[in-house]
Amino acid sequence: VRFHLRGARSFPQNIAIIGVDEPSLDLLGRWPFPRGMQAQLIDLMRHPSFSPKALGYDVLFENKNLQDVAGDEALIFQAKNSEKKIILAYFFEKGPRAIFDQDEDKEKLLESFALPPSLELPEQLETADGVSLPFPALSENTELAFVNTPVDRDGRTRKIQLVMGYQGKVYPSMDLMLALHELGASIQDLKLTKKSVIIQKKEIILREIPITDRGEMLIHF
Repeated sequence: VRFHLRGARSFPQNIAIIGVDEPSLDLLGRWPFPRGMQAQLIDLMRHPSFSPKALGYDVLFENKNLQDVAGDEALIFQAKNSEKKIILAYFFEKGPRAIFDQDEDKEKLLESFALPPSLELPEQLETADGVSLPFPALSENTELAFVNTPVDRDGRTRKIQLVMGYQGKVYPSMDLMLALHELGASIQDLKLTKKSVIIQKKEIILREIPITDRGEMLIHF
């Protein structure tokens, strides 16, 4: 109803979403693609012809691949030599097992991507027990953002999880991190209220995004 009242809006032309579809698999082979090939794809997407302000890569490289050392090195090279930051994916986990599967070295890298403390938080903010992160040699040269997606009881996705809580801190999603780059802002420019995420720079509010009590944003289909 809200979307009908607001009226139709065209999709922003400065955002590109690139997916792995059936023609991709027909051309490049079965998923997962070799890491060296994924490094080539990242290099292609960073080409000056596209000049992205930021690149979010929604694939988790949790551990080194001992069977493909050259592929890992190619990914690390792309991360180190990217003029614009690459944002790599991680996943928040829930349940008792997640608590015991943590890696302290990885989590130290994660803390630098937490939001600054806010006076208010969504009342039922989604929280996690553990986290699956990229291997340190790769992620120490990138930005990190979670890619957890809420699913409704009927199996459909109608919301995006913009922020989540973990060990007393709040972290941004990949969607939110990419929006920050587009607006020329940083994590330090983020502020939470009970009902919104505010991107504010030098006392000027760039965006105020309504969210649910769980920290979700409705998707405009």
